[in-house]
Amino acid sequence: EASLRASGLPVAGSIYGSSPVTGAQDLATLRRIIARCPHEDTPCQRLLLLQGEGSDYAEHLATLLAKRDERVLIISARFQHTDNYTIQDGDSPRGLLQVLQGQFETAKIHHHEQFDAIASGGTSRYGAELLNTRRFEALLDTYAQDYDRLLITSDYQGCSAEGESL
Repeated sequence: EASLRASGLPVAGSIYGSSPVTGAQDLATLRRIIARCPHEDTPCQRLLLLQGEGSDYAEHLATLLAKRDERVLIISARFQHTDNYTIQDGDSPRGLLQVLQGQFETAKIHHHEQFDAIASGGTSRYGAELLNTRRFEALLDTYAQDYDRLLITSDYQGCSAEGESL
């Protein structure tokens, strides 16, 4: 956090809690993130959450946004570790990774009470490259038609080569 502030980048704060994020300081940080990304009359807004090895706070952020009557889709691009969403259509996963590799046109959307989510679909050493494709951009454009916010979660760190490429 200190190095980001020293670089002049806007910082909402740190997430200290483990999963689930429940502390007052964590919720305040999430509310600051929302305040820095006003929605109002803009079309679907895309937020990239570079979470590194830290807590996965996407569901908590999505819940806060849903309480503001926003339709939220979490897209897990956590290609270095398994994510929270499991996909079982028989034996074949249908997550983001499979779509970006051209195996499927669309990913399976998991419906939760407050938000929807797409699983990463597995691990890949080439996740950053797959996220920098026209196919991923077209996929985001498709989902933007049905949602107010797209939260793309990644386990890359902002200061890593992969994070900087996104």
